[in-house]
Amino acid sequence: MKRQLLTNMTAAVFAAASFLACGGLEEDSPGDEIQAVDNLTGGGYVATDGSLNYAFKSVVLMATWTSSGWRQQCTAARVGPNVLLTAAHCVTGSLSAYYAPGKFIGLSASRSPDPSTYISYMVKSVQTTGPSFMTDYPGYNGILLAPYGSDLAVIKVTTNLPSTIRTATVETRAVVDDEPVVILGYGCENGYYSSNAPRLKYALTKKLKASASSEVQAAFNEMGSAWTSGTNDWSAVAKNYLATPGYRYSEAKGTATPASVCPGDSGGPVFAARSGINWKNQDIIVGVNSFMWWSWPDEYAGDRMGRVNGHANVSLSAAVSFLRTVGGVSLR
Repeated sequence: MKRQLLTNMTAAVFAAASFLACGGLEEDSPGDEIQAVDNLTGGGYVATDGSLNYAFKSVVLMATWTSSGWRQQCTAARVGPNVLLTAAHCVTGSLSAYYAPGKFIGLSASRSPDPSTYISYMVKSVQTTGPSFMTDYPGYNGILLAPYGSDLAVIKVTTNLPSTIRTATVETRAVVDDEPVVILGYGCENGYYSSNAPRLKYALTKKLKASASSEVQAAFNEMGSAWTSGTNDWSAVAKNYLATPGYRYSEAKGTATPASVCPGDSGGPVFAARSGINWKNQDIIVGVNSFMWWSWPDEYAGDRMGRVNGHANVSLSAAVSFLRTVGGVSLR
């Protein structure tokens, strides 16, 4: 099997899973995005439906400034006047220099952004859950099983974002198994190696029950062992991460929309969609895109459309404590 982080740079490859950050700064940097195959196969949808005119208004594409101009990097969500929530692996390791205080990042809430729509903001501070857990890929150093657990980062900029970018609320209530959620991102669309102008994509799906899915257990076992000294223990990773079905998820097909996160989707929010919540108008964050897992070797050699997506769990007591300590984050 394979896992990958999802930043939107050319991704560094790991054994069976990948982190999904979005826009790359270096040729060997990772990238992530929700892969929208097409509307018939359920691989995700471009957020252009008229009924979605007021949906997802807190979601932004993040870009970093390089010697050659703006580079798309990750997805994020506004959670305070000048506060963004994203994935820790988007801003640590070899990427940390681009997020140092005084550096500039570009943000766009356009559904189909290009550099002309980016608004430049100066970084005030960046804080992650726990120590800087990746000195460089593939040094994941136990973030999956550590007490602070989730792959989360908070970026504060020096000026408030405009009112046209909605402030999302972070949910402190845990997501239950089979609960509907919406995953989003600006990542690649038609396979891991695809190149396309970024577009905001989404999929209405559900949280998978780890104890009832051998594929989720396999994904979490590999994530728990590949970057830690511990033994394979899917249940330990399941405490820190939510799983949703990727495009090639084979168990219980048809029970939820399968859509794979892809480079560029990293840091994108997972929104609550349970009964009583209008997910088209309420941005309530229950997770953050972190990694995907695919079958080895066939899917790795092909389009790498993942079987299982992993999302950092924001309702962990340690994660909630972190967000409260950082300050300025809207919680409920």
